Amino acid sequence: MKGISKLLLILLFFIINASFLNSAQILLHGKIIDETTGEPVGTSFEFRLPTGEKIPVISNAKDGSYQQILNSGTNYEVVFYNDTILRQIENIKTIEADKYTEEYKEFKVKKLVKGRIIYRISAFSRASSNLNSSFTSLFSDFEEKLKFNRFLKIEYMVNAHDTYFKPAPPPPPPPEEVQKGKKKKTKEQPKQDIIQQMPEPSAEEIRALVDARVASLNSFLQSKPRLKNRFIVSGDYSLAPSENPSAPTVLFKVLEATNPLKDKK
Repeated sequence: MKGISKLLLILLFFIINASFLNSAQILLHGKIIDETTGEPVGTSFEFRLPTGEKIPVISNAKDGSYQQILNSGTNYEVVFYNDTILRQIENIKTIEADKYTEEYKEFKVKKLVKGRIIYRISAFSRASSNLNSSFTSLFSDFEEKLKFNRFLKIEYMVNAHDTYFKPAPPPPPPPEEVQKGKKKKTKEQPKQDIIQQMPEPSAEEIRALVDARVASLNSFLQSKPRLKNRFIVSGDYSLAPSENPSAPTVLFKVLEATNPLKDKK
């Protein structure tokens, strides 16, 4: 019996100690910054507990700073929401502490600025107009964000940079050295494999693939009722500067982010 009582006391000690650790508070502070420019962002966000409790916070628009008292050693879901940023959710756990302490944490968000590219993705199978799983996965998450960014309109810019590129010019031949009016042979260069230059594709080839991709993406987006009147799809018929099979083939460009009627007031 004494042995069991001793074990119970030890167990009780650890339970009380763990409870004490979790009851300590910390000051979580830091900055919210734009992931593109690094500039500070003023925005609304919340710390959410598994119990459903929500702790609203607003970062300072001038320097992006924020601070909030939270429990130590606790999991929080951090939800960023505002018309001027793309909705974002992050999961954090505050540091373990047995007394009041401070923790610094910086968050990066996508600020929605007209004309800014917010996503770049290789969206099609190479030399094809079939959308790949990487795009559909990204878009599934993006579509969820659009439920909250209700005024966000996007231009989807489509290209064929994964397939058609401008071939690099062949390297120049090694220069001949001239000495006292006579040509002097340079050291024999090690033999290299001959690189076959890919011919530059015709404008018709590029246009045909880009047009097919534009039609494919248009069809995909039109099947989403939530996107009605919230997008346009355009074609970019340029060549890529170099060969890159995984080059981004769809760019998401912000056309409008906030309520246009509100902006006119």
